[in-house]
Parts: sequence; C-alpha cells; structure tokens
Amino acid sequence: MTKARILLASGGPTYAHDHAATAAALTTLLEQDGHTVVAVTEHPDELPAAIERVSPDAIVAHMLWWRMLADRYDELRPTWAYESSTEVRNVLHNFVVDGGAMVALHTSTICFDDWPEWGELLGAHWVWDQSFHPPLGPVSVRLAAFDERGSVGEVVDGLADYDTSDEVYMQLDIRGDVVPLAFARLANAPVTDEHPILWCRSVGRGAVAQFGLGHDAGALMHPTTAELVRRCVAWAIRSTDASSGY
Repeated sequence: MTKARILLASGGPTYAHDHAATAAALTTLLEQDGHTVVAVTEHPDELPAAIERVSPDAIVAHMLWWRMLADRYDELRPTWAYESSTEVRNVLHNFVVDGGAMVALHTSTICFDDWPEWGELLGAHWVWDQSFHPPLGPVSVRLAAFDERGSVGEVVDGLADYDTSDEVYMQLDIRGDVVPLAFARLANAPVTDEHPILWCRSVGRGAVAQFGLGHDAGALMHPTTAELVRRCVAWAIRSTDASSGY
C-alpha cells in the first residue's frame, strides 16, 4: 500500500458536529494505515498556506463551512458564516486537477455554497430547500451490485451490506457521471428510499472519493465505515500522479 502525506481539512460550527473529535478519529484511522497526517486545518482560509507548507499527497476533508443564509442561522451567522475566497478556490481546484488526491467525507458536500465548482470536483453538492437529513440514527447501507461497480469496484469488493448509526444526506444534486458504489437509507425504510453515499471519480489528473457517512467519531469508527474510508484514501492516492510514496 502506498503511504501518503495527508492534510486533514476540518472545522466548522460546533453546535451540531464535534470537529475536534472527528479530526482525532480520522488521524488515528489514517495513521493506523501507515499514512502521515502532516497538517490539520480548522478553517478553509488556512488551506493555501498549509498546502504550500506541507505539500500533501492527499487532502481528507471533514469540514463544514457555508454562508448560512437561511433565517434559522441568524444567531450563528456572525460567528460561523463563511464565503470562499478566490485563493481558497484556486488552491483546492489546482490541487485536484494537477494530480492530487481528495477524499471528501460527510459534511463536505455542504461546504462552499458560493462556489459551484466545488460540487463539480466532488460530484455532488447540497441544495438548500431541497437537500436534507433526518436525525442521527439507525441506517442501513447497501453496496452496489458487482456488475454495477465499474472500474472502481475495488473500493467495496469483498465487503457486505451493513447497519450503523449515522446521518444520511438526502436529495443532493448529484452529477450525471457519478457511479454510486454504496447507498444508504433509514433502517426499515424501503429500498426505494435509499440515497447514493459513495463514489470515486477522476478529475483532471487527480482523483476524488466522496463518502457521505461519518457524522461523528463513533460513526467513523464503525468497522465497515472505517474500512471504506481507508479504501477511499488508498484508491485516491493510487489513482493520482502524486502517489510517489516515501
């Protein structure tokens, strides 16, 4: 397995997500696989300097930064609202298309709601007044059938459908070229009410894996969820021009 230098992009409002705990859990998981977490950012504006300083092979993103335009965020907006700068946009775009590996987890699809290209990089984005999520709770995960997995099927091959406790993002705007590798639904909901949560895709010379689960540290450490995170990271690194290892 190629070992990589990984930058962990974290941070965001703490009223619904314990970002410090998820960053710690992800650091443990990544280092158990032999990778080195060379930096952890707590705000997107830290990313340009951090990427220049540590030259990561991969970015693992579990962050939550957006404009908070809805009225229900009035009290939170002065502290937590975020608009992406041209510098942040350029550095993330260039990192991926120039051969970097990106693994975007859970809240990442909500980020940068003022930057449509973020959804193009990830393959999906959250649409306010359309996308939603039920409360954290029992979730059933179904892996795509073998003949539906395409060339990236290695990410889920050999794993079985499973149940967990997590938070499922529903009704995202998913790009037409996305080939889902896994789907999730609330426990006991019909299969017709399941939603794509995992895919891997090439973007320029880089690679992006998007995995929508991992609400908190406990969810990330579910054995199968953790294995899928590991496999997403491994696939993205192997699939880029930046995977020289060390």
